[in-house]
Amino acid sequence: MLKTRITENLFRFTDLSIFDDDTNAYVFLTEVGPIVIDTIGDPKHFKTIMDFIRENGYEKPSALIYTHGHLDHILLTRDNIAYFPVYAHNSSFRVINEGKSRVLSGLIRAGKLFKNINVVYPNITFENEIRINAGSYSFILIHTPGHTPDSLTVFEEKTNMAFTGDNMIIIDRKLLVPKLDYANGYIESLNEIRKLNPGIILSGHGEEIESGYYFTTFDEYLKANLHFAEKAVLEKMNIAELDVYDIFDPDLLDKIYNPENSIIIENLLSAYQFFLNKTDI
Repeated sequence: MLKTRITENLFRFTDLSIFDDDTNAYVFLTEVGPIVIDTIGDPKHFKTIMDFIRENGYEKPSALIYTHGHLDHILLTRDNIAYFPVYAHNSSFRVINEGKSRVLSGLIRAGKLFKNINVVYPNITFENEIRINAGSYSFILIHTPGHTPDSLTVFEEKTNMAFTGDNMIIIDRKLLVPKLDYANGYIESLNEIRKLNPGIILSGHGEEIESGYYFTTFDEYLKANLHFAEKAVLEKMNIAELDVYDIFDPDLLDKIYNPENSIIIENLLSAYQFFLNKTDI
C-alpha cells in the first residue's frame, strides 16, 4: 500500500481495491484523534490504516466518513459493528445494500474476500449537512448526489480542502468523465462544491488537484457536450453512431482520461434527451 503525506497531518493511502482499481483512503490526524475518510474496501487495507493510527498514539479513529456507499469505499470486516462513529448520508443504507446483494457474494466466490465478511453500516446519518468539530479542524459533510444518490463532500475549513469521493476525479491531470444526468442533481452538486471555493480537491481515485484546474476542465467538457447535443437535436443526428473523435476538439480530448469511455456518448445522449424535451422538434 502506498502512503503519501499530503500535509503535516493528512495522509493518503492508495492500493488496489477489491475491484482492481487504485482507490484512496485518507487519514487526518487531529488533536482529538484521527478522522478517516473512506476505506479501500478490503479488511487487510483497513488493518494497515489502523496500524498507522496506533503507531501515532491513537487507539482508534475519532470518526470514519463514507463519501458514498460503494464497496470499495466502505469498511468490510468479520464483525459488522464499528466501535467508533461512522458517518454517511441517510440514503447510504440503500446504496450499501444494493452492492451487498449484487456484488459481495461474487467477490467471495472469486477469492477476493474471505467468507463471513460483513459490511459496516453507518451509525450516524444526516439529510443535508452535518459538522464534525475535531480540535482546531472542522469538517462539514454536505450531501452532493451525483456519482451515487448518497454521495457527499467533506470540506475541511482550516485547510480549505474538499474530499469529493468519486464525484470529481482527475488521473494524470486528465478529467475522468463522470456519468451526467441532466434531469437530476449532479451539476447542482458540483456548483455547491464550487461555492465552497476549496483550494484542493481530493478524490476517491487518482491524485489531488487544484480545484480551479478541475472546474476549468470540467466546464470546457460540459460546454462542448451541451453545445453538440443541442446541435444534434436541431439537425436530427444519431449520436449513438458517432465517434467521439468526430464530435470533440482534439485539444479537449487530450484533457480527458480514456476518451473512448462509453460514458462520453452516454452523456451526449442524456444531454440530447434534455434538449429534446425542451424542443418542439
